[in-house]
This record gives sequence, C-alpha cells and structure tokens, in this order.
Amino acid sequence: MKEFFNVRNTQDDAYFTELPHKFRNKLIEKLVAHVVGGKAAEARLLSEFFAYATERLCSCESFGEGFIDIAERCCL
Repeated sequence: MKEFFNVRNTQDDAYFTELPHKFRNKLIEKLVAHVVGGKAAEARLLSEFFAYATERLCSCESFGEGFIDIAERCCL
C-alpha cells in the first residue's frame, strides 16, 4: 500500500492483476482506510486509480465489498 502512494501511478495494473480476485476487496478496503481523514492529494490519487480500475480491472462487487466496512465505521 505504501508503494501505491509513493509511486503515484494510477494506471498500474499490477495492484489488481497480481492479487487473486478473492482478496481485491481487501486491497480496496485498505486503500480507502488509508485516505479517510488523510490528505486530499492522496484521495484524488486513489479516486483516479479507482476510475481506471473499474473500467479495466475490478468488478463493482469487489469495490462494494471494499467500501462496506469503512462506510459502516463512519456511520457509527
């Protein structure tokens, strides 16, 4: 995860292609948790990556699963 924010490459397929499908939602969850309450620049970077990934790499279901825990924690 640190590598993603250090390299800042929003079109690197390796983040998803090298990770088995069943773990992609966990990657999404960790990335979102990192930017919640963080820097605006990191949130923009992540949104650009998610826009790229949803078009080419990852299902909507994985994204939904990755956001559920964060959304639930924010609503408590």
